[in-house]
Amino acid sequence: MASLLLLIPALAHLGAMMFFPILVNIFVITVTMDFKGTPVVTGLMLLANLVLLAWDYHRWRALLTTNPPSIATPEPLPLSTLERIGFIAGAACGITFFLGTRSLVPKFLMMPALAGAALAMVCVLTLAATRPWRRARI
Repeated sequence: MASLLLLIPALAHLGAMMFFPILVNIFVITVTMDFKGTPVVTGLMLLANLVLLAWDYHRWRALLTTNPPSIATPEPLPLSTLERIGFIAGAACGITFFLGTRSLVPKFLMMPALAGAALAMVCVLTLAATRPWRRARI
């Protein structure tokens, strides 16, 4: 359940909170049982989970304090058409690469699809670099 919540960006903070005690127990077991190399992997996973918890501290700080400070959060701007095209091209490039490396896409289709998606990403990044940056409204 915690892993599914981590995959959904709006619920990632809940997934990280649920995953933290699980990772602590796994880390303690791997350290006390003297596994070779595994404590390093589980320690890095625990560190990554702590980073996620620190990243979303503003969402759950009310659990720790009785009077949390109020901070104005910026209102997110809607995505422009260019950004949407960039996300779609990036997703197409990643999916094509993933499926192609596992031989789920025929070889004669993989290279043109990957090249087309990569070309679209380069075009979008070039256009995005020439446009002025937008600021979020507070």
